[in-house]
Amino acid sequence: MENVLYCCTDLGYLMWSTTEIEGKKWREIKGLDKLREHLKTGNEFEMVNYGAKLLVLWHPYSDLCMRNKIWYAKICLESRCNGREVWGKVECVDMLTFPVETYESFCCLTASV
Repeated sequence: MENVLYCCTDLGYLMWSTTEIEGKKWREIKGLDKLREHLKTGNEFEMVNYGAKLLVLWHPYSDLCMRNKIWYAKICLESRCNGREVWGKVECVDMLTFPVETYESFCCLTASV
């Protein structure tokens, strides 16, 4: 979806907002109840458009010995009710391991070829 902002709350809710409908109100992305259990343990969230899907990455651990792993979820989004609702369907949830002992932070970038 174009012109939409996304965020994740401390309780693991993925939210969206746009200025195109009734002001700048944050709304929950519906249909992601099972994913919320993973997200509410996380911190350092990053989100990016991944082939017209929402890719969410997060670090779930506070322990520095696990700082070479991050989790990700690929989510297909669908606009419903004339753009008043966004529903998500999780396509996959998995963990990435980096070939380093630890990292300070991470960020997401998209590139198209």
